[in-house]
Amino acid sequence: MIIVPSQVGLKSGDSGFEVTILKHFLMQYGYLGYTDSTNDQKHQGARSIDLQHETFNELIETGVKQYQEFNQLNTTGVLDKDTVRLMLQPRCGVIDIQAKKEGKVMDEKEEMTLAARIAPNIASVSKWNKFNLTYSIRNYTTGIDISQESQDMAIAYGLEQWANVVPFEFTRLDQPADLNFIFCRLRHNYHRGNTTCPTDFTGVGGQVAHAFFPLSGEAHFDDDETWVDTPDESQFNRDLYAAAVHEIGHLLGLNHSQSPDSIMYATHQNGKRTLTEDAISDIKNLYSS
Repeated sequence: MIIVPSQVGLKSGDSGFEVTILKHFLMQYGYLGYTDSTNDQKHQGARSIDLQHETFNELIETGVKQYQEFNQLNTTGVLDKDTVRLMLQPRCGVIDIQAKKEGKVMDEKEEMTLAARIAPNIASVSKWNKFNLTYSIRNYTTGIDISQESQDMAIAYGLEQWANVVPFEFTRLDQPADLNFIFCRLRHNYHRGNTTCPTDFTGVGGQVAHAFFPLSGEAHFDDDETWVDTPDESQFNRDLYAAAVHEIGHLLGLNHSQSPDSIMYATHQNGKRTLTEDAISDIKNLYSS
């Protein structure tokens, strides 16, 4: 089941399970309430949906407006067609806006303002303290639409894009490494240890991958998706090359971008495989400081 709101026209004062789904979605991606400040929880909001009917209150309306503003939509506070259409798109599971501003919990007035809540595109909490990084592909997708060799090439391609602009050297290992790439389904664990990942996959559609900021070093890809090695236009196929470049951006320390044209925009887009100018500037700034 894809836990994504789909009722066009939902607005303040409405109530029902669809409002509960909307609230969960906004929490999951950082638009409602605060997530845990630790690195391992940074991209995670609510884990499960309570089976209750919520009311579309002022806080939820503010969350919708912040989602619309972040994604450059009309800021109506209503679940209009454009907002629902974007929410239904496959996307990365890393949250869009950070829970805290410069390490300080914001007051109520600040919380209601996107400008105060939004973090700069650079994840200022952490970065790698070295340029020689190891990586490991811990397993492969069970799908039949892409070979293991092509999966190796997609990850290597993604790493190369970032190494072309910052002097990283990536060395592959056949054991746990600095960066670990893992295919998994539904509720799953971190590769390191038996700790449950705070973000579940939900089957085909919705969230297709997520990654963790330095120094966690894990990127998870949903094995229920159909991963391919071509920039396929099919709405059911996922371009592993595009996803790898994006998720590696998170592994190196970048947040999501507000620009739909950016490689670091949250929505997964087949064929978007090269670094955009904003991502190049941000990664250079992050590792020059």
